[in-house]
Amino acid sequence: MIHASALNLCLGTAIVCASSHAGLTRYIDLPPGVYQYVSGMSADGSTLIVIYPYLSAAWLWRDSAGYVSLPNATYPRHGGLSRDGSMVVGGKEGQGAFRLHVESMQYDYPPSNSPDARAIAISPDGATVLYTSDAGTFLWQGASEIRVMDTRTESGRISDDGRVVGIGAGYSSALWTQEAGLQQLNTGYVREVFVSSDGTNAMALDEYGRRSQLRFWQVLGNGTVIAGDRLDVDVVGVGGASPDCSIIGIYPSYNPYPGPQASFWRRGYGFGTITDLFAPDGAALPGLLYSEPWLGAISASNRIFAGTADFVTRAGEYTRKIWLVDLDRSCPGELTFDALVDDDDFVVFAAAYSTYACPAPEDESPFGCDADLDHSGFVDDADFVIFAQAYDTMLCP
Repeated sequence: MIHASALNLCLGTAIVCASSHAGLTRYIDLPPGVYQYVSGMSADGSTLIVIYPYLSAAWLWRDSAGYVSLPNATYPRHGGLSRDGSMVVGGKEGQGAFRLHVESMQYDYPPSNSPDARAIAISPDGATVLYTSDAGTFLWQGASEIRVMDTRTESGRISDDGRVVGIGAGYSSALWTQEAGLQQLNTGYVREVFVSSDGTNAMALDEYGRRSQLRFWQVLGNGTVIAGDRLDVDVVGVGGASPDCSIIGIYPSYNPYPGPQASFWRRGYGFGTITDLFAPDGAALPGLLYSEPWLGAISASNRIFAGTADFVTRAGEYTRKIWLVDLDRSCPGELTFDALVDDDDFVVFAAAYSTYACPAPEDESPFGCDADLDHSGFVDDADFVIFAQAYDTMLCP
């Protein structure tokens, strides 16, 4: 470790400065492959599920341990990870639908499992699983199951208590409630129907022809579904949604159709880009992004976000990585986006410290003047103090 003695001597100077940025931004290498994306997140944001649909491959990424490879199987686009990150669901050829306890690698199977079955959603507590086969679509709870639809479907979401289920089935999207049964939603093509954790709201992207709409529904106490707003939007698909259905990630189409070019919708705010999403908290995705980042997963607090982004590294290389932004963490001195303040950060800081003044905005790198930790316009002794304190502890809080 570099840890020059000058850093320790500097700690005695009493200077109080603001952090370099609000929130903690991390860039995480993807596992091998090309088309992986973040499919889900545990409630506390410490676990991600990353899937590679074309190879039936998936991984769990944990803040404490990095990647854990999951068995080759077909995993849901979204909704396949339990709230605590300990269970996943999917389907395996010749084996059928399953629920997997990741730590023990123990499988559970539904009562009417068949080789063609596939689990497509798990409730946040892991107790309820939605699976589908040629015999229909079933809600599985322990030793019992309920047929909720007579046909196979593609995706689903389940409320906390298992009382409300969203079913995305192409042109046959529906909501099933324990009280009122299956209710068709009268949509165009829908890939996924998101259901809020409390079961009171649902939303979906309705892809009809050359245009799309975000559709919203309310679920009453008696299980009846009422259609709500429709919002025109120029997108090609949806990413992840927050557990309360107040935020949804959307993939902009970049086509000249009317409608906003956005990467998320938020209740009470409307459509916006990832920059808009983080700006109120002073957070950002540093670097030169050459496509709008995809928002794939959101924590239960609506304060931790993850997805994938294509951007240019400090070395000028184009790459795709997972990004993870925690709006409730701050780590001054963390300059390489790995949640550590270590020798790699020292190299970045030392290079900036030797030049003293930040370059003019038009001459800055895509990462800006991020070693200017107190936002004074200079990388000077005051920034040195802030960096030294962080470098002395190494781990971000």
